Amino acid sequence: MRRVRAALPQASERRVCRLLAVPRSSLRERPPEKRLRRPLDAVLVARIPALIRKHPTFGYRKLWALLRHGDGLIVNLKAVYRILAAKRWFVHQSTVTPRPRVQGRRSVAAASNTRWAIDLTHIYCGQDGWGHLAAIIDCHDREIVGFRVQPARTGARSGAAPTRDGIPARAKAACVCAPRAGPAPPAGYARDRDRS
Repeated sequence: MRRVRAALPQASERRVCRLLAVPRSSLRERPPEKRLRRPLDAVLVARIPALIRKHPTFGYRKLWALLRHGDGLIVNLKAVYRILAAKRWFVHQSTVTPRPRVQGRRSVAAASNTRWAIDLTHIYCGQDGWGHLAAIIDCHDREIVGFRVQPARTGARSGAAPTRDGIPARAKAACVCAPRAGPAPPAGYARDRDRS
């Protein structure tokens, strides 16, 4: 701007700003604003440490509520925040680091009929809505040794869970599900073949 004014002393500030595509307000120098720090309230500074000793896990909102409703002091929430910030009395929150995700490993057994896994999924059944499929899988050869398909229900005990009545005898020992009353299993509900 100074160079343009030196080259064109007769040009107005408005014309120079329009030529440079700069707003005129950015050319005016303003004195730096001094923020006035409010003095901390001595009554609050004396009362808050006693509350912190009594309730060490409370944050500034809860401390404000105790001052306002418990002690009957007319105090602003920002004033409590300002005192806690100035005196460094805030409760330090423990940062929760993300836990490592479960490794996507396959459960492998040395022999058949020693370890089973359960898998649950939802299947869209057209007009009948959603159904739940619960399958018990042998971890050795990945064969499905028992399954149950059940329509979705509303209520607290909705969903399908494999029950002892539909699980082959060799997998009943591994099933920890409690038996539930339900409709009779359809044909082909579970298969139990002896492996050789």
